[in-house]
Amino acid sequence: MTHALAPEVWAFLKANDAELLPYDIESTRVHARRLHAGGILDDAELAEAEESLAAITVDDLDPADEDVHSAIERLLGPVGRKIQAGRSRNDQVAAALRLYVEDACLEGAVGIRSLAREILARAEGDPIPGYTHTSNALSR
Repeated sequence: MTHALAPEVWAFLKANDAELLPYDIESTRVHARRLHAGGILDDAELAEAEESLAAITVDDLDPADEDVHSAIERLLGPVGRKIQAGRSRNDQVAAALRLYVEDACLEGAVGIRSLAREILARAEGDPIPGYTHTSNALSR
């Protein structure tokens, strides 16, 4: 006998994490290579996994998937279930989030450098007096 989750429970459990898909794909690719090195995946399984992972896009996500991790496992089929060896869902989430945050930090650093360059470029133009308490700072 199979019971479906109440819609309210499913709504609570279902992740809106499509933004993590490329990061989860990358961590799954690395994990598959490690399983191959350890003899758990053979050459054909690794090649199949890498080819399938390279083809996955956000359009492949299904509303029935709980999150991107379960979507990747579904899309990889039997080799996807085998790739789960040696890692938990928490491991997957931690790896994907770490890669996501690293990417976001790099993006932020690029933005900050761009802003700083723009401020310096404008500062090299015509100087204007600074003001303090509504008085010209140069006149004090």
